[in-house]
Amino acid sequence: VSIEFKRINLKAEKPYIEIEWKNDTENEFVYGESFELEYLHGTEYKSCVKDEVYFNALGYILPANSSQTEEYYLSQFDLSKYGTYKFKVRYGESKYLWIVFELIEEEK
Repeated sequence: VSIEFKRINLKAEKPYIEIEWKNDTENEFVYGESFELEYLHGTEYKSCVKDEVYFNALGYILPANSSQTEEYYLSQFDLSKYGTYKFKVRYGESKYLWIVFELIEEEK
């Protein structure tokens, strides 16, 4: 099981990150809508949550040997700084996957 960064759109009405889930196993698995977003401050990652974050307690089933792309909405997180971020998701009971990405200033 893995995740892959597809794109991020911070200028959309509802900013989002697009992630592709890949299940290369012979078993289906369940993942949900919840995620964490952290900013690298010095040598530590710190939460980017503006206030409290609420997620629907939905489970999505990803069949064996398949993939699915999901949009995760970012409006409850502060992405106002350039730098390194970690998008982290939990699947199963206690397994985590994450992607580290960098926000940089646009070239003019």
